[in-house]
Amino acid sequence: MKDRSSSSLNNNNTNGGGGGGAFPDAANDDYNDRIAQRSRRYKKLSRRTSSVAIDPPPSIASSKPFLVLVVLLGIALAIQFVIVFSWHHRRHDVHVLGKFGGSGDGGGHHPLDALNSNDVHNAQLPPQNVAGAPSEEEAEELKDPKRAHLVPHLPPLPPILNSQLIQGDKDRLVQETYSGKHPTIAGIGLILSEFRTSLHKSNQLLAMKKPPNRVQRDEVHEAFVRLAKAHLGPLEDRYRDRAIFPIREDDSIFVSLASFRDHLLGSTLAGAFAQAKHPDKLFIGAIVQNCFGLNPYPGEPGVQCRTGAQVVGKNAQGRDQTKVSDAPPDRNGIEEFCNNPTYKRYCDEGHIRVLYLHENESLGPAMARYHASKLW
Repeated sequence: MKDRSSSSLNNNNTNGGGGGGAFPDAANDDYNDRIAQRSRRYKKLSRRTSSVAIDPPPSIASSKPFLVLVVLLGIALAIQFVIVFSWHHRRHDVHVLGKFGGSGDGGGHHPLDALNSNDVHNAQLPPQNVAGAPSEEEAEELKDPKRAHLVPHLPPLPPILNSQLIQGDKDRLVQETYSGKHPTIAGIGLILSEFRTSLHKSNQLLAMKKPPNRVQRDEVHEAFVRLAKAHLGPLEDRYRDRAIFPIREDDSIFVSLASFRDHLLGSTLAGAFAQAKHPDKLFIGAIVQNCFGLNPYPGEPGVQCRTGAQVVGKNAQGRDQTKVSDAPPDRNGIEEFCNNPTYKRYCDEGHIRVLYLHENESLGPAMARYHASKLW
C-alpha cells in the first residue's frame, strides 16, 4: 500500500512538473483569447474612426448670422463714407468754385464770377460782345468752308508770344469765336493764350506772398478755377454738344501732342511727315511745356532751368547718389522742325498749331490734351 501510493504520487509530481498539467494549459488559452478579442476590437474601432470624418467644433465666423452682420456693417460703412465724402467736396466746391446755376435756362450754365479785386485776381475778363460785320476779304474767305477757320494762321513761333503775331483784329477773332459766329483756330489760340498768360501772372503774384501770409493751396486752386471759368467757361458753354469747326471728310489726320521738355519733339514731327502717305492731310496740335530760361522774352524774368535727378555715383551702402544741376533752356522741337527747309512749308500753311507753357506751370497731361483738342 505504501509503495503504490508513493508511486502514484511520484507519477503525479512527475507529470505536473513536466507538462504543467491541464490547468495551466486552460489559463494560457484564456489569456490568448482575451488578447485576440482586444486586437479585433482595436482593428474594428480603427476602421470605424478612419472612415468617419470628425467635424471640428463650429466657428462663429462661419455661421450665417455672423456673415450677414459683416455684410450689413460693410454696407453701412460704405454709405457713411459716400455721405461724408460728398458733403466735404460739395462744401469745398461751394467755397472755391461758387454756386453754379440759377440762370433759369436749365442748361447747366456757369455764370462768370467777378475776379477778386486784389492783385492776385486782377486778370481782365475776355470781351463777351460780338463785334461788327467782317471785312470784304474775310467775307470771301467765309465762302470756303474748308479753310474759313484756318485763316489767319496761328504762327508756331516764337515761344509764348506766337499768338501775338496773329494777323488781323485780335479782339474780333476772340469775340467771334466766343459767339460761335465765325470760330477760327487763331481765335482759339488767342483765348487759350490769354488764359495761360493770366494764369502765369496770377501765379507770379501768389508766389510773391511772404510769411506769415504765405500762399495756401486753396488760393492757387481758387485762382485757377476763376480764370478757367472766365476764359474757358464761355467757350465750353457755346460749343457744348457741337463741333467747333466743320467736320473734315478728306481722310485728314490730326495728331495731338502734349510735350513736356521733350528733346525729341523735332525728330518726332519730322518722322511723322516723312512717313505720311499724304503729308498735306496731316495736322499737328502741340502743347509745348518747356523751360525757356532766364529773360526768354521782354518783360519775363524767367527762371534758371534745372535738370532732373541725375545719378552721379554710389554711396557707402551701394545706393544711387543723385544730383540736380543747372541746365540750358530746353530744345524747342517746333523751331527745329520749322527751320528745316524740307518741312518749313507745313508750318507756313498752318499744319502746325502750337501753344506754349512754362514747364513750372504745367497742369498735367490731361489739361495739355484739352488745349490740344481745341486746335482741330
